[in-house]
Amino acid sequence: MAELLSARDIPFDSEGEWLTPYSELPAIRTSWVAGENSGRLDAEVLLPDNRVIYECFAGIGNQSEGIADALNSFALNSLPVLLAAFWKVNDAEQVTTKELLASGKLFNAYIGNISFRASVEADVGLPEGFVDTLETAIRNETDLLGTHWFRCFFCNVAAQHTVEALANNEPWQAGGDALKKLPWEKSPGYYSVRQFIVLREKV
Repeated sequence: MAELLSARDIPFDSEGEWLTPYSELPAIRTSWVAGENSGRLDAEVLLPDNRVIYECFAGIGNQSEGIADALNSFALNSLPVLLAAFWKVNDAEQVTTKELLASGKLFNAYIGNISFRASVEADVGLPEGFVDTLETAIRNETDLLGTHWFRCFFCNVAAQHTVEALANNEPWQAGGDALKKLPWEKSPGYYSVRQFIVLREKV
């Protein structure tokens, strides 16, 4: 994580595993959970209100290969959104920033690029309306206040579908139901779609 921040010229303090960009919260840390032929990268962001954003990424391969694979996924998916939302490092090619009205309040929405991974057997595309569906589900939330984050994930394995939608690390029923209604293609191979979004209320 220190290397990722340094590569973007972001100064930080360190205390144990936590890195604090610009010497103030939020703070961030990453850790690696090793498996036999793969592992999991856990990324946590400690907010000023003591809530923690938790993101995780699978890494395929042995120790070094798995870590590199997971870090690459993190750097392409969640990290640009976190940098834009909390540390004012906004790569317009990686993050769409827009105003969004939800719960009767105006938010800055930081919307990451869609991450799409597929095996060679999976010749499929993203269903039409994916982004609009997620934004509509967020707009329809009734109790948003302050900072919120949403992670959506879809996976096809041998024509079997799995959908996961989280809001503030917890299962997000409305988001999951909206994703399930999309016309996802069935494929004998593997493909997955992931998107990460942060909202910060405008003051």
